[in-house]
Formats: sequence, C-alpha cells, structure tokens
Amino acid sequence: MKIRQIKTKEELKEVYEMSKDYTNNHQTFREYLTKYKKYPDLFLGAWEGDKLIGEAFGYVRNDGFCELHSIAVFGLMWKKGIGKKLIRTFEKACSKYSSRIDVSTRGKPEGFYLKVGYKPRGLLAVYENGKHLPLGLDVQPLDTSVRRRDNTRFAFFLTPNIKADERKKLERKLKADEVCLVLEKRLK
Repeated sequence: MKIRQIKTKEELKEVYEMSKDYTNNHQTFREYLTKYKKYPDLFLGAWEGDKLIGEAFGYVRNDGFCELHSIAVFGLMWKKGIGKKLIRTFEKACSKYSSRIDVSTRGKPEGFYLKVGYKPRGLLAVYENGKHLPLGLDVQPLDTSVRRRDNTRFAFFLTPNIKADERKKLERKLKADEVCLVLEKRLK
C-alpha cells in the first residue's frame, strides 16, 4: 500500500467519487477541482497497486487553518492502519501551511480522531433549507468558512470541555438537522 498525492485528473475524479460515497461531501467536482489546484499536496490517495483504497483531502481556510474535509478507507480495508497513515501524511502536508487542523464529524469516526490525537473543539450545528438557529441559547455562535449552494446555515459553538450528557442536552436544544463534533489538532 502506498499513500501519495493525487497526480491526474482521472485520479482526482476517482478520489472525489470515493469521498462522495463514504463521507458527507456536498461539493461539486468543479469546487473540488478549484481547491485541488490551490492545494494539490493536500489531496491524497492510498493505493494498493493501481486500486484506490483510501483518500484524504483538505484545504486552507480563510482564517489560515487547515480543514480536513474528507478521509475515507474502502470498507474491506478498515482496521488495517490505512486511515492512520492517511491522516499522518495529511498532517505532514498541512504543517507547511498551518499550525492547526480542524475536522468535523459525527458518529463512529469521532473515536478514530480521538485515537489519533485530535481534541474536541466545539459543535457545528447544520440548518438546512435556510432554517434558523433557535433563539435564547446561552452559547455564542461563531461564523465558519463553510458554505453550501442550498441555503444551508451553519453555527459553530466553542465547547472544548463539554461532557457527554451536556452535549446531548445542547444538541436537543439546537434543533438542528445535524450536529457535528469539531475536533482540532495542533501541529507545532
């Protein structure tokens, strides 16, 4: 197995399709290609011969920090250390741009990120179709650099030390279509 930067547009399309199949990637290929042209070294594939078995990609946000947008490993190849190798290669590539990587996730992947050294930073509430954040919340929403064409709104809540029961209570209060955990890793 070899992890390397994506080299051709055909490989990029293959990685893009894997990202769409395995993660919550809402980007068009055109948006993906634009980010690739700016940060080609942040687009990685894991290859077994000529077969793609994993991918990781990200970019540098407007605030100067790296965002790991997607990481995935083909289902039959899980639990073999491929994801860990992908993320370490991604971190090394990011270190020349930024001192921090952020990633948002929900469900089972949270455990993976915690195992590889990422720390909780906050919660990202997703409101689809232009829905608004409920009034009267005690936390301050912060703007994010995430945008979608479909009028989806995002609110970020800085809650690095939130306990599991408090998190569940806040998630119910947010009444969001989706709530993701945002994690960070300091690189330097």
